[in-house]
Amino acid sequence: MKKLLSIAGWIVILSGLFILLGFVESRHKQLKCCQFNVFLDCEKSEPLLDVGDIKSWIIGNMDSLKGKPMEIIDTEGIKNMMLANPYIQSANVYTSIQGDLNVKIKQRSPILRIIDRHNHSFYIDYDGILFPTREGFSSRVRVASGFIADEEVDAWRLPVDADTLPSSSIYNKLLMMARYLHSHPLMRFQIDQIYVNKDREFELIPKLGKHVILF
Repeated sequence: MKKLLSIAGWIVILSGLFILLGFVESRHKQLKCCQFNVFLDCEKSEPLLDVGDIKSWIIGNMDSLKGKPMEIIDTEGIKNMMLANPYIQSANVYTSIQGDLNVKIKQRSPILRIIDRHNHSFYIDYDGILFPTREGFSSRVRVASGFIADEEVDAWRLPVDADTLPSSSIYNKLLMMARYLHSHPLMRFQIDQIYVNKDREFELIPKLGKHVILF
């Protein structure tokens, strides 16, 4: 008898859950977007993106959002649009039962700014992604300059994953050095600049003193 009552109780609970889920889904389909939020996570880097610009970009490509039924808003399309931006590492787009459309973005965090021998300037992050600098925005990271050139990298067609480049690429070598400097407690704050000389050697220029560390 107790077993039958237990089974009956679970049936009632599960039925109630299905009814509740059906009600929530029905209500969600009737909802209209009443609020559009963009959240930008720069970690510890300076912003290379502006929340207002992102909102205008989304609205310009998706038409109006406020007042639009939630069920016809293309959240996956918005996410893919965000990921096409070279400054965005990851994006999460979701709606709430209150009628909010939320876009959470994680910005790429550069660990090195590279100025090649043709005076093209771009960043590289810890994951090895080369991505462009942006006019009006800058990140305070160490700089690599000098005899830097690689035909595999087109400075006008970034981002580029350094893992797709030959292991001998100067950018892979700079990435390894930048990762070391970024993770080393002392060197991270001591070394300001990396100069690549004509022999492809790295000259590390410290903040204090007139000496140079040669690799």
